[in-house]
This record gives sequence, C-alpha cells and structure tokens, in this order.
Amino acid sequence: AAATNTVVVTINYRVGALGFLVVDDPSCTPNVGLLDQVAALEWVRDNISAFGGDPDNVTIFGESAGGGSVLSLLAMPAAVGTFQRAIVQSGATDLLLDRERAVLVTEAVARCAGLDRVDVDALRSMSGPDLIAAQAQAAGELFMTVGTMPFHPCVDGVVLPQTWLEAAESGFNPVPVIIGTTRDEMDLFKMFDPAAATLDDAGLRARLGATGKNVDALIDAYVATGTTAPPDVWARVNTDTAMWLHALAIAEARSAHAPTWMYRFDWEASSPEMGAPHGVDIPFPFTTIDVDGWDTFIEDPEQAMSLASVIQRSWADFANDGIPTLGDTEWPAFDRETRSTAIFGRNITVESDPNGQVRQAWNT
Repeated sequence: AAATNTVVVTINYRVGALGFLVVDDPSCTPNVGLLDQVAALEWVRDNISAFGGDPDNVTIFGESAGGGSVLSLLAMPAAVGTFQRAIVQSGATDLLLDRERAVLVTEAVARCAGLDRVDVDALRSMSGPDLIAAQAQAAGELFMTVGTMPFHPCVDGVVLPQTWLEAAESGFNPVPVIIGTTRDEMDLFKMFDPAAATLDDAGLRARLGATGKNVDALIDAYVATGTTAPPDVWARVNTDTAMWLHALAIAEARSAHAPTWMYRFDWEASSPEMGAPHGVDIPFPFTTIDVDGWDTFIEDPEQAMSLASVIQRSWADFANDGIPTLGDTEWPAFDRETRSTAIFGRNITVESDPNGQVRQAWNT
C-alpha cells in the first residue's frame, strides 16, 4: 500500500457449508458467501474515503478460490458498480456447481448430520462445530460424485444467474480485467495421482482418449512445445484442462467487450518436480517473498524480489488508471487475433499465442 499509493483491504466471508449450501426453500438464500463479499464491497464504497481511498476507483483481486470469487462477482448483478476493475489469479476452473450437484452437497451434509432429509430448521439449529463436522464427513463422501472441493458457488439463477463464461460472453459488467495462471498449476497436486508418475505411451493415450479429442493431435502439440515424456505430458494436460483453457476462454470472451490482459506465471518453486505450481505467485503482488516461509518455497527468492516489484507496480498501475505496466516492456491488451500474453519468469516477455498449437488441438 505504501509503495504504490493504494489502500489495500482484505476481507473475510463465510465458506464451506456456512457459505455455500443450496436449499430448495424460499427462506434460504443461496451463495451467502458471495453476498458476504458484496457486503464488504458496499462497506468499502461507503467508508473507504475515510481511509484515503477512492470509492469510485476500486479493483478487486484474488488467487485460487479468491480468483473464483472475483469471477463470481463479475457475474453477479448485486456486485455491479461496487468495483471498477478486476484481477483473476489462477481462479478460472470448472468447479462452479450447477443446481443438481449443489443439491447433492446439501443432502450429503444433512445425512452426515444425522438427518433423514434436508430439514432447514434442523440445520439452522445445529451448533457450528457439529455443522463443520458434518461438512468434513460429507466432503469425503462427495469425492467421487461432486469432486475434491464440493463447497463452491452454485449457479442458482438469482444471486449467481449465469456461469463465469456465460457472463463474459454476454458482456455482463464489462470492466477491465487481468486474468492468468501459473505455468504448472496442477503439479502441486501430483500426489493425488501417483500412477501418473509411471505413465507409458499406452497409458497416456488411454487417458487422453477419454477426453474425446484427437489423441495424436494432442500429443503432437505437446511434443512441439518440448514436452515429450508421458508423465510430463499428462501434467501439462492437467494444468491446461483444469485452469489454462478456462482462463483463455474467459479472456477471449471478455476481450470482445472490455479491455482484457492475460499473463502466465513461470517463476518456479524451489522443488524441481513442481515447476511453477498453483500458489507460487501469491506473494509477488505483495513483495512478501521474504516472509511467512515463502522464501523456502520459491526458487531463488532474492532474485524473485525483482519480479515481485514489477508485478506489484503493474497491479497497482492497473488499479490506479486501468493500464497494467511492465517496466520497459509493452503489454498489449489481449484479443483473439494476437493473443498477447505476458510471461512472468526470469525475464519478462510478451508472447503472441503461447502454446498456440496446444490451444488449437484442444479446441478442435
């Protein structure tokens, strides 16, 4: 804040069952965790001038679930006008729930709470610790039906009336946006799929075949980028399908309606097998690489501080006037023709359509 002449506000909001249970009852409001965030933005609008801030010049930003929250706020009617710009760090995923899956989550929580049906009054009367215990048990049961992280916002038709991509495609709330991912997002989660470490070509082809895409075209595209070993190809596939392709689709859609910038974060973790994983970018906008243990997670932390300073300035310039800067490097806005993407690594570069052959293989 002091270095960039900005006022930084962090917030809390309800998560898990307390924030994202969906119940088919008119007395129950869905997605209250998102409405908590809107309430915080309304507080900023009404009070930030007392702290030296400008209520008409608010930028929201978040990473991972925080990035997903930013995308949800971009799609929410209740949030329109509470912010003027947005930054999405590693938040574009396919984890939004439809109503059918959200109902499965609520039914599982009720069952794990000892109820034979979804009883609103009974759920409301539960103690906090009991509800959290039911939530934890339900998360285990929902692993195969809803996914590893079942307590997510739901496209409920009211609070969140459309998906992130649908909102982007329709031009809803067309504020300027920066959006991006780390290069190796899903490498942080390799331990959940130990069999991938010994994949051979046949195993890789079997997994790729399940996607319904042209397997040969996909493998050729990854090989063209220098990724050849089956375990490495699969790691890239995980990152691309879980994060990058979703971020790219949103950038494509939003760029038709509002200024949009895209980036890829390449600075690596200290553990070689992780590459540039999910979360490695968190301390860079804050230039806090040297605190809270980040210096043991990030490769070459002293050199990383120079990149952190550039990113902090870029985010702050975007917050101040809507144009992100990269020092002496020009960062053009993203469009479908050039697909300009800033690469944050040992050197800061801007590439046109990075990994374009991979993109094309997935989109055909």
